[in-house]
Amino acid sequence: MRRRTFHAALGALISGPLAVQAPAQSNARKPALVERLEFFDGDVIFGPPFTSVQDVVRELDHYRIKEALLFHQACRDKADAQGNLDLARQIQKSGSGRKRLHVAWCIVPHAGGRLPSAPEALAGMREHGARAARVFPSNHGYRLDGLKEILGALEERKVPLLVDYGITFPHNDRTDWEEVEWALRSYPGLHIILCHPPSRKNIQIFRMMELSRQFHLSPAGFRIHQEVHAMTRLFGPQAVVFGSHSPFVTAAAPIAEVIYSGLDAREQKQIAGDTLRGLLREARL
Repeated sequence: MRRRTFHAALGALISGPLAVQAPAQSNARKPALVERLEFFDGDVIFGPPFTSVQDVVRELDHYRIKEALLFHQACRDKADAQGNLDLARQIQKSGSGRKRLHVAWCIVPHAGGRLPSAPEALAGMREHGARAARVFPSNHGYRLDGLKEILGALEERKVPLLVDYGITFPHNDRTDWEEVEWALRSYPGLHIILCHPPSRKNIQIFRMMELSRQFHLSPAGFRIHQEVHAMTRLFGPQAVVFGSHSPFVTAAAPIAEVIYSGLDAREQKQIAGDTLRGLLREARL
């Protein structure tokens, strides 16, 4: 779905065949509903076509998203830790964007594959005001158990960790479910947000949610009808954290999944942003 058709498509859902199931709302009220939910996008990539943080702000405005947690594409694709610094500095200089944009500090291997020490990682986060960390085990060729020192430090300081195995597909799942379970068991106080897992992995996801309330799913690209509703009913609204993986994936679909989930307003608001805001507030650096 292209951005320019987003509101038209939502309006069609309301006035078309799904009008029986969906609350009666005019197109004019739809943006107000999105704004009331105060969406906080926890999975935004800073990279082309976003060439400045102003581009990100315009994208958020288009979808009525209030805040976003960003990571720099160079950190993931080139293992370039400089991306963390460049993004943090751009946000600091962005004026009003400073209140809406937040850095997810990427844990990036040094040359030769050596991972940074916990003091190194935490010093960078502290200096630049980052209150969440992000790792890419598949892209950077390591396992979570190679981050024991860092995971322990994040747990101690209540810093949430976003785990990103890359965009995957049902029959090409790069997620190492065993190591995610290991991390949840080994660091029971660490909040882990698993980003955009493949669809059709309900058994594995539900197992993680049943194991720990510290496990959260950011379901960009996860497309199973009413699955957000099912996860919330089984494990509570804190189990799902809104994230779009924009601009790789449009924010339109995950927004619609929350709005048409059939959940009550309180549950929708918690998924849309309140859980993530709470996690970032708890972080102590």
